[in-house]
Amino acid sequence: MNKKLYIQETINWISQNDFDFLITLHFTEEVGRAKTEKALTLFLNKLNNDVFGNRSSKSLIQVPFIERNSYDNSFHIHILCENPAKRGNRSHFEDPIYFRKLVKKCWRFSAPEAAIKNMKIHEDNPLWIKRIDDQKRLISYLLKQIAIDNLDVVEVDKLNFEGQRRF
Repeated sequence: MNKKLYIQETINWISQNDFDFLITLHFTEEVGRAKTEKALTLFLNKLNNDVFGNRSSKSLIQVPFIERNSYDNSFHIHILCENPAKRGNRSHFEDPIYFRKLVKKCWRFSAPEAAIKNMKIHEDNPLWIKRIDDQKRLISYLLKQIAIDNLDVVEVDKLNFEGQRRF
């Protein structure tokens, strides 16, 4: 399959869901792929536990991406994520500051190298958590590092379209 067709099919596949936020998570130092994956797993588990409770089978609808930094061999994370306010009795998530605080707390929990210094909570338009305007264009941007021999940009085993946890 050629790269262009693969990217277009991936965009179409991911675009079957409506996402509300793009969350970007960085580290304070250079970390490898394995450590990035572990931090992502811990973050998603903590976030889902804090949103829905430890005993719930619900999960946020999300698609995580791991991207190599352009300036070193380290990685950072992007996550397309639904707004928790859409899921049942969660009106407190309509306050964007509440969700930002929760994301920051969960990221701090996930890795000692989690960069939280620039995660401003009260900014009008913080760079690390954005509302999504043009979803297809954003997904295309997130897939920019895909090459036929490097298809592991999308963390397929951690994405969730169903809104249910896989125990």
